[in-house]
Amino acid sequence: MHMLLQPLELLLTVEESSVRTSAIESLILILPQLPKASVGAYLVPMVQRLGTREWFTSRISSSLILPLLIPLLDVSEVEPLLALFNSLCNDDTPMVRRHASKSIPPLLENLIKHHYSKNILESSSPLHTTILPLFTTLSCDDQDSVR
Repeated sequence: MHMLLQPLELLLTVEESSVRTSAIESLILILPQLPKASVGAYLVPMVQRLGTREWFTSRISSSLILPLLIPLLDVSEVEPLLALFNSLCNDDTPMVRRHASKSIPPLLENLIKHHYSKNILESSSPLHTTILPLFTTLSCDDQDSVR
């Protein structure tokens, strides 16, 4: 299944949003079939590459896929992705920030459901250290489409 990730990665970078949406839908179908080792070896690096590319369309794709990975990862593997998500929420391009802000609810839901259900209210949890500051920043964004 991980062999399908390379062509999907190419589709996730194209400018046409309907192509990217279809690629994400295909990825959603593939995720349950991927062994845990393939998630860490292939999918996480793909999302990190997408999130750091120069063209904004790949960063949009990364922000939309990132919440889907949370249930598939261990807590220790989540931290680098939260740092990437932080950078996507603070991206220079309003379209990236808008899509990242739309990804906050599924990201938070997956974090609570799969990793932090018992200690989400602690001050050291990602809710307090990452999500709430991002939510506050994005809710005060200069762009209407982001708010």
